[in-house]
Amino acid sequence: MAMAVHRGYGSELPGAPVTVGSEPYAEKLARHRRTASRRDLCGLVPIAGRPIDERLVRRPWVLEAGPEVQTRPPLGRSALVVPRDDQSPCRAGRALPSVRDVDGDVISVERLTKRYGAATAVDGVSFRVAASEVVGLLGPNGAGKTTTIEILEGMRAPSGGTVRVLGRDPWRAGRRFKNRVGVVLQSAGIDATLTVSEVVQLFASLYRPRRAAKEVIAEVGLEDCAGLRVGQLSGGQRRRVDLALALAGTPSVLFLDEPTTGLDPAARRQTWSLIEKLRDSGVAILLTSHYLDEVQRLASRVIVLAKGRVVGEGHPGALVGKAPSLATISFRVFGHVELPPGPFETRRCANGSVTLTT
Repeated sequence: MAMAVHRGYGSELPGAPVTVGSEPYAEKLARHRRTASRRDLCGLVPIAGRPIDERLVRRPWVLEAGPEVQTRPPLGRSALVVPRDDQSPCRAGRALPSVRDVDGDVISVERLTKRYGAATAVDGVSFRVAASEVVGLLGPNGAGKTTTIEILEGMRAPSGGTVRVLGRDPWRAGRRFKNRVGVVLQSAGIDATLTVSEVVQLFASLYRPRRAAKEVIAEVGLEDCAGLRVGQLSGGQRRRVDLALALAGTPSVLFLDEPTTGLDPAARRQTWSLIEKLRDSGVAILLTSHYLDEVQRLASRVIVLAKGRVVGEGHPGALVGKAPSLATISFRVFGHVELPPGPFETRRCANGSVTLTT
């Protein structure tokens, strides 16, 4: 069995790939263990019948190995193990309870506040999201939608209030919590030199349990692009890669920050169907969007933010019915023209202009 060891930024280490288990290498490894410091050891130890021992590690080292080899980076250096799709995931301790094991709501927010100096981005926001529910978070730019979602994801600390996701404080929760959360950011920083398949495999390797990369790529409709580099994709295709990364694990909660921005109509409908499928499987979903047709189709409840505060909450149809009728049509006519009757008010001016207000 062969193993290639190379740097994470693409440059090969000096020397040819090492054959693990050959007699010369075994002798050399034994000699190093007796005489060399641990810092000089690469630590390639074949273990028959056992999956790779993955570690949550970082660049600049990348180790690629088959499923029957356990790898360790040199002491003092970090490494990143890119597993193959057919490898069994390693155990990562006691699993977080599923959404059905959580008492009450999956997401609970009470009087959430976030301040940046004298500016208040989120001011006393409260809402709840249950399992198998899609809740839409609407509002103009700067309303506090993204800040709220980032606090729920554990990316920002709240200034005040209480936040619970899967029964835990996201800011203090550990890795087992993050294994059950999927996130689609407004903009994700993905290495443009990696292929779609490599990116999905890389992100999937951080989850326990994880899904096969091919399955996730097919689910978002990128089978034909699996071998392409991310930098070669269109904007809509990159957005589908973002969605694939959120589904690389087995999330119980999904935070979707404008997930269909830049998608064509067919891709949007495919994404909607996928979100509905996830909802029906028990996943709790918090969605932000500027597309009202998207919210009306997917969300059972809508929360409207403005200047960091909740200004409306309810079913999408009910909120639309509460909106005042402010449509105004203005035009000019020449001569006397009788307008047909209708549900509008008519105002005529001496210069021939007519204004209709519904």
